[in-house]
Amino acid sequence: MSLIKNIAKISVSKAINTAINFLFLPFMARSLSYEDYGTYGQVLLIVTLFSTVFSFGLHQIIYIYLNRIKFKIRLFSSNIILLFFLSLIAYLLIIIFSGYIGYCFNNENIISYLWIYGFSIIFGLPYHSVNSFLIFLGKVKESALILVFGNVLKVGLIILSIQYYKSLNLVFISIVISNLFQLAVSFLLVKDYFRLIVPVKLMKQQLKSGFPMGLTNAVGIFFIYTDSVMVSSYLGLKEYAIYRNGAMEIPFISTIYLSISAIIMPEVANLIANKNFSALVNLKKKVVNQSAMIIYPIMVFLLFYSKDFIEIYIGEMYSDSSLIFFVYCFLLLIRINDYQDILISADKTKIILYTVMCALLLNLVLNHILIKEIGAIGAAISSIFSYYALASTQLYISFKKIGYKVKEIFNFKPMFILLLFCVFIISIFKSFLDHITDFSEVLSMLIIGLLYFPLIYFILFKLNLLPVKIINILLPNPLKLK
Repeated sequence: MSLIKNIAKISVSKAINTAINFLFLPFMARSLSYEDYGTYGQVLLIVTLFSTVFSFGLHQIIYIYLNRIKFKIRLFSSNIILLFFLSLIAYLLIIIFSGYIGYCFNNENIISYLWIYGFSIIFGLPYHSVNSFLIFLGKVKESALILVFGNVLKVGLIILSIQYYKSLNLVFISIVISNLFQLAVSFLLVKDYFRLIVPVKLMKQQLKSGFPMGLTNAVGIFFIYTDSVMVSSYLGLKEYAIYRNGAMEIPFISTIYLSISAIIMPEVANLIANKNFSALVNLKKKVVNQSAMIIYPIMVFLLFYSKDFIEIYIGEMYSDSSLIFFVYCFLLLIRINDYQDILISADKTKIILYTVMCALLLNLVLNHILIKEIGAIGAAISSIFSYYALASTQLYISFKKIGYKVKEIFNFKPMFILLLFCVFIISIFKSFLDHITDFSEVLSMLIIGLLYFPLIYFILFKLNLLPVKIINILLPNPLKLK
């Protein structure tokens, strides 16, 4: 029960932060000019890349060592000190190469902002390990509260910086302050486990163990942000600002896929350990097809109303982002499966690294060609194609390892029928509303959404294509179905 409660606490804190960030994005987009918003995005992007590369996976590897090594104080102290030195190196490199980075991004204004925001790495990297140690000690509630209050502090300070001082400098200082707050408060809770000692051997062991994981994370983050970096570099600030606001997945939809994946991951690992591959295939088939029943109706709705959604959410200033968003919605077609769970459970993490590296190379080549040919939309197409290639490759290798064919987990016919049915229902509703009255597109979208989603999910539920067990994974306790 305590494990379930801990998972619930973390999930709630992440849900709150997701909601805060979801509401915060349109404020930033509406409050800043194209140039300032593009610069803001570039600085966040660059520092995120440096932070991921120099973390070396140490905040993840600490869990493994905590279960192996008896001397927790030496382990925790060495991990934090090591991350502190790595963060200093990262920050110094940001300072040294800031001019070159500004040149590559055709934006000299980011140099001073990199000096300010880059300083957050010194607090951010150690904080992740301190937070991991907090969770290990069972202080999950404290960890969740620090995460939420840190985010609220950041958002509050940024709003003050923009609304009252109109200063992008203060925006980045605000983020640094919030990172310092999170580190300081969390460190106070574990300070008794910290000593100023430098066990070099233990540090080397952690670096050696964490390097493959850190490399995988670094390649993964470069893969995710390839399109953003290249659009920013090739097309300039305004195009990047427009692209950044379109190249997104709705966070609550990704939560559906991640929640279901998290629930079945232990069972996947258990079935692989016992070599019960037929049961594994049946489990994957069930989850994949039921996830499609939840996600595909949302995807069709967003495809129909991509322009209206972007204009309501971010503002008419970014209506050009809707085409990018339209393309990115097709990513939801494959957000019905965890493509790495079998490889992770079978301890084939090197394969994950190699496939992500190949996908990164493919994405780089396609972006270079298509951005020059058709602009920012080419970057979106390149990324979606690369995601599809990565997912299909990992899925093919996974099923080859267990001796089954990929097609055995997909019921393509009901999926295709569902997509056609959703398109048909929205088209009928839209034609009817357009015929009887002159509603605005926004009001039409809201009315059709209120009719469309209950109807679709009611039909799926009645056809037993949306079982109660899957629905209850996604609903909070008071709303769970009997």
